Amino acid sequence: MVMGADSFLEILSQGDNEVYVTLSDTEFHDAERLELFELGRIEGIELGSGAWYSLTSYMGIPYEIEMWLCDVTKFVFGDFPKVIYFK
Repeated sequence: MVMGADSFLEILSQGDNEVYVTLSDTEFHDAERLELFELGRIEGIELGSGAWYSLTSYMGIPYEIEMWLCDVTKFVFGDFPKVIYFK
């Protein structure tokens, strides 16, 4: 994670100093969703291909968080999933 990860993790941690996150490209019980909305690059320090994902709600609370996930996502999942499920 690069751009937007700080906001995402602040939401998940709910004020704690640590957060543990399970990620999957397969839906599981009580999972929340990050949704792919665009493949693309960013320029600057973090050059490379990646994908833009959005968090529109978490625990029933609406959010408008966008984050760019680098190629590590593609390495972990084999591609950029349309939805990344997390808890």
